[in-house]
Amino acid sequence: MSAHFRTDIEGLRGICVLAVVLFHAFPDVVTGGFIGVDVFFVISGYLITELLVEAYGRSIGSLLADFWARRIRRILPAATLVLFVAAFFAFFVPATDPKDFSRHILTAGLFYHNVRQADDAVNYLASDQNDNLLLHYWSLAVEEQFYLVWPITIALFFALSRRLARGDVSSSLNRRLLAMLVAAVWLASFASSVWLVWYNPSQAFFSTSSRSWQLLTGALVAIMGPTVPNQFKHSGMIAAVCVGCLMASFFMLSRHTAYPGAIAAIPTVAVGLLIHSGCHGPNSVAAALSLQPLRFAGRISYSWYLWHWPLLVLGHSLGGESATLRCVMIAASCAVAWATLRLVEDPVRQSVALLRSTRATYLLGGLLVGSTVLLGVGLKHLAIDTVEIGSGVRRSAESIRRDRPRIYRDKCIVGFEGIRSPPCVYGAPAGSRTVVLFGDSHAGNWFPALEAAARDLNWRLVVRIKVSCRPILAPQTVVDPRERPYHECERWHAAVLEELGRERPSLIVVGGTSNALPADGERRMLATLAGSARTVVMRDTPWFPMDSVACLRRRRGPAACAWPLQSLRRAATFPRTPEDHLPEGVRIVDLTERVCPGGSCRTVLDGRVVTFDSHHFTTEFAVGLTDAFKRILSE
Repeated sequence: MSAHFRTDIEGLRGICVLAVVLFHAFPDVVTGGFIGVDVFFVISGYLITELLVEAYGRSIGSLLADFWARRIRRILPAATLVLFVAAFFAFFVPATDPKDFSRHILTAGLFYHNVRQADDAVNYLASDQNDNLLLHYWSLAVEEQFYLVWPITIALFFALSRRLARGDVSSSLNRRLLAMLVAAVWLASFASSVWLVWYNPSQAFFSTSSRSWQLLTGALVAIMGPTVPNQFKHSGMIAAVCVGCLMASFFMLSRHTAYPGAIAAIPTVAVGLLIHSGCHGPNSVAAALSLQPLRFAGRISYSWYLWHWPLLVLGHSLGGESATLRCVMIAASCAVAWATLRLVEDPVRQSVALLRSTRATYLLGGLLVGSTVLLGVGLKHLAIDTVEIGSGVRRSAESIRRDRPRIYRDKCIVGFEGIRSPPCVYGAPAGSRTVVLFGDSHAGNWFPALEAAARDLNWRLVVRIKVSCRPILAPQTVVDPRERPYHECERWHAAVLEELGRERPSLIVVGGTSNALPADGERRMLATLAGSARTVVMRDTPWFPMDSVACLRRRRGPAACAWPLQSLRRAATFPRTPEDHLPEGVRIVDLTERVCPGGSCRTVLDGRVVTFDSHHFTTEFAVGLTDAFKRILSE
């Protein structure tokens, strides 16, 4: 098969970029639009492998040098331009710390942003991903990591086949052998995806190893397409079924789906079959996909994918949740993408000087990557990092965000996948009495004060905290990075309750996040805890509407970063159980007045920033509550 331009594939790219853009703008409408990225993987695997197979007969060095030069001309110019513009946008998105954003610039520019995203996704205290201007660069990293390895694999196979068989790779035998190799890797990657989606969802979603099977699906079509019979009279029907599966996936899957696991095979295989259906000639579906509006969207799809997300984030930051503004930003990103195609992408790809000189192409690539590194380093060292906290006093935004209790650094807050807690003993480790701090991350709000009180009063403090695991005996879910059943929470609860029943501490202090879980599950948990020791339940304090640093930066100081307590109260404030219905041995302690004195919740209180995000106390503020916990322990 000779390489030829497929207008239906260009139209398919258009459908996919539309799905991604609409998902990011209206996630409650096109609920599964995120799988447009998966479709891009399949298309990319097909087109790239087709080019590699047609390069059979060339030396390994020449094949690899030309392949990577093509990737440089295709990917780097537009990607680098968007990184520079996003760095400028960062100064207008209050939730973005330019110094922290510099690390995103570096990981995106060096194509390992998916690794960073996987780490951030499992970090409960990471910045809200909806304000991450480069969130979408993870997929570029997956592709480029794959294309560091895949052409080498193909080139080595070529060399081996020439040496052993001296046959043409176009022969059916060589194609079958190559397909068998690809199929083996496909199965390993697919199995990794299915396993990780349950045991490490973030890695499953962002890891190249668990995504490679989708690129290899396209590769298999490119390798075996010419040798697999295609019943021309049925190709239109097959293609129509595949399009139906794809469109159904866009609207039936959602962020709550365990993904990309086994369910991802439906849209992935459908796209592979759809591409194959057009390998042997046109059909009615291919004709529909070749309509000019879809082809236009496909033509600008790469630049549109790069531009749409930063503009949506900027629009959200400046104008809130307006649907009209989101539509305006979609239109603006489309226009900018077209301009980028005409002024950046096409001129570079069609440059005679670059096409003639691989060395010049690599020099351009080095300059673009080097400029991105300089941009990241420059932001880190030159960006203004301070915010005003009152009376002309300024403080480093990074120092505020890092002012969190030491239990985070000591890894005493168990992650999503963990089911066992480390020892985590504080206060007076040799003390004769033990107090246990138990709950989710909001229990950690009380750690600095309780630790100081325990140390002063010679109590031994044991910390048992797990992220997003409410101290409630009921099935829970977690977003990791997509919503799923939180089975690890139940298993961790069982382990901690068994430990408490065995150790019999003197006191248990419980902290939890306000929630809408069943109240009877809360009462059963408190009754179980009271069976092991006297129990104090800390009333959950209000969540502020904005991240502290973002508010101080956007509103130019603390005066405007204050909200009436009444407007922040939640109907399901933890604990939901009324005091007169509490089990025996359980009482509630409410320190809301200390956090929001006089009914006003302020980001800065007495010169101290209250939270390092919007709902977790800084250590500096929390230690000011030590006297309250001394009273609790003394009583």
